[in-house]
Amino acid sequence: MSIIDDALKKTQDKLAERKEKSFSKTYEKLHGHQDDQGNTVSGKIREKTIWYKNVYVLTCIFFAVGALLYTVLDFSGQPGLPIKPKPPDSKALSVQPKLPDRSSLPTQRKVIPPEHYQPELVATDKTEIAEQYTKGLNYYKQENYKEAMEWYHKAAEKDHALAQFNIGIMYSSGQGVEQDNDEAAQWYLSAAKQGHAEAQNSLGIMYIRGQGVEQNYKEALEWCSKAAQQEYLPAQYNLGTMYAKGLGTEQDYNKAIKWYRKSAERGYAQSQTILGLMYSKGQGVEQDDKEAVKWYRKAASQEYVKAQFNLAVMCSEGRGVEQNDKDAAAWCRKAAEKEHADAQAMLGFMYSKGQGVEQDNKEAIRWYRKAAENGIDSAKEALAILEK
Repeated sequence: MSIIDDALKKTQDKLAERKEKSFSKTYEKLHGHQDDQGNTVSGKIREKTIWYKNVYVLTCIFFAVGALLYTVLDFSGQPGLPIKPKPPDSKALSVQPKLPDRSSLPTQRKVIPPEHYQPELVATDKTEIAEQYTKGLNYYKQENYKEAMEWYHKAAEKDHALAQFNIGIMYSSGQGVEQDNDEAAQWYLSAAKQGHAEAQNSLGIMYIRGQGVEQNYKEALEWCSKAAQQEYLPAQYNLGTMYAKGLGTEQDYNKAIKWYRKSAERGYAQSQTILGLMYSKGQGVEQDDKEAVKWYRKAASQEYVKAQFNLAVMCSEGRGVEQNDKDAAAWCRKAAEKEHADAQAMLGFMYSKGQGVEQDNKEAIRWYRKAAENGIDSAKEALAILEK
């Protein structure tokens, strides 16, 4: 019986302990409890204290999350970089398209001057540069090359392409400065890089001749091509010549004809003359003397001396045109008076034989002598015979 009594007693003790704990909790809710310092704290006050603590914790969490979101949204995407502040008054800034990120660097915002200020600045700069170039040009026309060079330099230092090109010409010819092909090539290059067609063509010629730069036909072909594609007629002629001679490329008469024709059709006398020559020889085209005469005549009418001499030969031989010594003599004289040595020798021959002109040994000797002075050996031999 003692074991049963003992078990009942333990059970009663546990029930009493549970009642006491339940009573204590109920009492604290109604009457409060003592804090660590022995002060009695109301149950309701305690509940409010716990509520305030919960609100404080939630507020801290809210601000922490907000700061984290702000950081994520404003971050440039690069580790270790500072967070960029938003620009003030973002509505006033122009909307920029969002570009795909193709580089490892963050996009940098550019500071754009007010709209009323930027065009005014550009216009003022352009006006100043134009005035500097114009002063240089005026001094050049007055043959005051030193002053011209000074003003050209002012404009050239601000990337005025035409001023740079003109400085190149002055160094090439030694006007106002000591002649210097190296300097000329550098200034041509500065202007050529800006797309100046004349400078590109001039630089190409420097590469062909090896003046101021190491001779390089491929570089010459490249620069002449750039100028030719801008419809610069001398460059088209030079490009045609390079294809005809195989300089910097394989010889190709078809391409040569293409570039000669482009400039010839726009009235470039040198191209008209060479195109006539290729028709007379059948190079790159079917041989055709009439076409040759047509192109010679176009260039000759522009007082191009080589075309005048070639036309004189065609008239004398009756090629592509009815044979006519008088026409031959007339065209030959035009070229001879412009110091064309072969034309001078031909005219001397025509005077000695009386072809197209009245026979006159004195005139023959006069023209033979001019031709001999210009290096024509056959004229020297003819002159020796006539002067016996």
